[in-house]
This record gives sequence, structure tokens and C-alpha cells, in this order.
Amino acid sequence: MLRLQKFAGEKMIRPSAPVSDIRIPWADMKRLVLLPHEAPLPPLTPFLTSPQVDTAVGFLARHLCDYLVMRGLRFLAPATVHDSDAGEIIDPSRSNSFANFRLLEADLVTLSVDARIMKALGHKRGHGDPLSLLQYKEDQTYAPHYDFFDPQFPAHMPHLKEAGQRAKTALVYLNDDYESGHTRFHKADTSFRGAPGDLVAFANIGMDGNPDLQSLHSGEPPTSGIKWILSKWTREAALPL
Repeated sequence: MLRLQKFAGEKMIRPSAPVSDIRIPWADMKRLVLLPHEAPLPPLTPFLTSPQVDTAVGFLARHLCDYLVMRGLRFLAPATVHDSDAGEIIDPSRSNSFANFRLLEADLVTLSVDARIMKALGHKRGHGDPLSLLQYKEDQTYAPHYDFFDPQFPAHMPHLKEAGQRAKTALVYLNDDYESGHTRFHKADTSFRGAPGDLVAFANIGMDGNPDLQSLHSGEPPTSGIKWILSKWTREAALPL
């Protein structure tokens, strides 16, 4: 506000030409504006073999990370889990917040980021659950869990029939101003934390299509600050619109 005070009383400078006379070079817009899914992909680097975990440094630009956080802020709600019998519920095992970028919450940028993730993981567009923004405040966590749907759980059967298993999970780290907050792979006794824009992707099922019990993982709590993560689950088939 103080910076604007020196301009008090001055008149706004009008453009030299009427707005109706301004011409936009639409033919050049594709060259001038590169959407995230059109940009070159960084290589995937193996991190673990059991479970299968790959990483990609600099998968998203920092300005996109900031945009995704700001875009999803107003949609945040308590995160849910898929119970074996009751279906989607709020449970003490998951204390963080999340926001899904479904049709009404999405925009051109979030849709393009979604397509970029699917392209990197080698899955068709539409073969995935909604892109999600995850917020972990201090001491909030997601206890050790699996992302696959368990065929033994009654409440999971409708999801399996709808679009098959959650084949892979992709996480993109969006900030770095927090302490701890790693993604831990318990069967491998190791953890991973990326810099803003880095991606980690892991398989939830084996080559035979069955759930991979080695994929047990958790979202560890930040000891200070707020952790922001982007999450995407791919599916074996397309979800109905």
C-alpha cells in the first residue's frame, strides 16, 4: 500500500490503441504457452525394486507447485480411508486433510498436471482416480496402509468392478518448508522425501495383477511446518464419467 501512495492523484495512462484494435497472435499461442503435459518429461529413476518405486527429479516447476496448493486450499476437508465394510469413512489412522480436483474443482492447469502424471506413469488418460492435494500439519499422519483395493473386503468390491485395481500411486512434493514428513516404505525399511516438484511413484500390484504386500507405506508427520503433497492413483480401466 505504501508503494502506491506516491502515485496518488496521477491519472491512469490509457493504451495508445482501443482494445478492439489489439490483435492477439493466436497462431503463436501454442508456441508461447506450453502446458505441463506438453513439456518434456524428466527420466524415471529406480529407487526400490520391492516394492517397485521410481522417482523423477523436477517433475513439476516450482510455480506449478505453488499454484496447486493455492488452487486446492478452499476445497480442503478431513481425509478419508476406505474401510473394509463401511466404505469411505473418516478414521483416526489418517489425520491429514485433502482436496480432490474433480470436474467442478479442476481447471486447465490441474487437468494438464493430471495428464502429465498419467503420461509419465504410462497410463491412459481417464484411467485414474481424481488428482488430490494432501495437507499434513504438524504431527498429522497417514498410518501404514496399502493403496490397493483388497478383494477380501466387501466395501472394496464395487471399486474393483468399476475400474479395476489401483495399479500405481504417484506423489509429487510441493514444498520444503517443513521438517521430517517422509514417505516411508515399511517392508523395505526405508523412506523418501523429495524437493518441491519431485515425483515418487510406486506399484500397488505385482506383474500378476495381485496386490503387492511389499507396498505397505505411510505418510510420516512433519515435526514442524506444513507438508503439501499431490497424489494420484492410476487404475486398470477407465472410470465412468
